[in-house]
Amino acid sequence: MNLKSASDSSFVIQRLASKGGGSYSSIFIVVNYLIKTLILLASLYKQLSYVVL
Repeated sequence: MNLKSASDSSFVIQRLASKGGGSYSSIFIVVNYLIKTLILLASLYKQLSYVVL
């Protein structure tokens, strides 16, 4: 569920960025990439903690 909500918000951010212009869109793409990476790391950490514990 977290991944779906994140993808929905990233889609909204990308639409806003495409309306905003080039400089803003590049910043939003970087922020979006960082958020996705953090979500992936958090889910992997949860899975690893379940395996270890």
